[in-house]
Amino acid sequence: YEKFNNQAIPNPPAGLKAFALDTSRIQLQWEAVSSADYYRIYRKTTEARWVKYDSTTNLTYIDSFVSPTKKYRYAISTVETTPALRESRWAKTRWVQPNSPPQITVIKPLQADQLKITFSEPMADDAFTPSSYRVDFGVPFPVSVSRGRNRRQAILGFSGEFRPGRHTLWVTQLHDTSGTPSVFDSLLLPFTVPEKRNSFYVKQVQLIDKTHIRLVFNHAVDSIQATAPTHYHIQPQVVIEKILLDSQYPNIVHLYLNAHNRLGALGIPHYITVKDLKDVHGVPLEDGQQTLLIVSTIHTIREIFVYPNPLRIHSIGQNFLTFAHVPVGCNIYIYTINGTLVRRLTETDGDGGVQWDLRNQMGELVNDGVYLFVAQWENQQTKGKFLIVR
Repeated sequence: YEKFNNQAIPNPPAGLKAFALDTSRIQLQWEAVSSADYYRIYRKTTEARWVKYDSTTNLTYIDSFVSPTKKYRYAISTVETTPALRESRWAKTRWVQPNSPPQITVIKPLQADQLKITFSEPMADDAFTPSSYRVDFGVPFPVSVSRGRNRRQAILGFSGEFRPGRHTLWVTQLHDTSGTPSVFDSLLLPFTVPEKRNSFYVKQVQLIDKTHIRLVFNHAVDSIQATAPTHYHIQPQVVIEKILLDSQYPNIVHLYLNAHNRLGALGIPHYITVKDLKDVHGVPLEDGQQTLLIVSTIHTIREIFVYPNPLRIHSIGQNFLTFAHVPVGCNIYIYTINGTLVRRLTETDGDGGVQWDLRNQMGELVNDGVYLFVAQWENQQTKGKFLIVR
């Protein structure tokens, strides 16, 4: 492509998103550039080079000439026609592969205040957000949504109990992890709560600190099985050193862990699998086992840190930094040592960490040197710095 000379060129469109609508359509969308007369679309596949694919005056574009067996990469530029034809550079490019929209395959009541939803695909964060769901019995939203392993299950917890009988769950449009939206803008799903339910399941996983996990069950746990280590497994592997049944509440089990682990808010998701347990009445665990995400609740940003620091790319080959101990909703602003904004990051998935791919807002790799960061959350702010060495 032509090199740009020193004349002023338009700004490239920001915020490019590319996602599959289904196996035969890909949708692009981007933010407006006020000086644009139109936008030019570039496309390539893994087997072919970039081509000038199409142009549009809109801020969205649907590509209907795609195959589900191929992966496509897109870029958008701004074009001005007056006083002369000028075209911007590209902003960040996006890869996407056509795939089927996600579906809800199973909805199942667990206990009087919980529903389990199973999806056909690994789902994005909106599937684990309470406001994505509503029910018909007076409680507007679930109070919690627990994420199952591989993002294919969601456990909805409610503050009120379901009456026995037929109910309806209302679900907003959801997306899978590749950004493909569900085929529905909203969906009404019927489910029936039987008169008698004997399900036994984990209601909550609480990370007290990096050496202590508390499991809360809906029923009292069999006292002998509760303390047997074969019923619990943490992945990535963490050694469980001691297991105790709570002395006051027999539905609570305490797991005490070896301190040499990376649990906590380091941006590394950990899952706990509980299997083959029974309650005090001999009722087995729902589906034989449950796998749930271990979430760390963070209430301050004073302990945010960056690792590795310094980042020596030439020695370990790592191409990202991690900001750890970050609460959900926290914004992190990265600056050069001269105060120029490089990138803004946001913690959205609740694992306590945010990764930076060492690219600026234009998608370009940054240079070596010292960088500053400012973290802002609610009414709190903290600052720090780190070093990148190649």
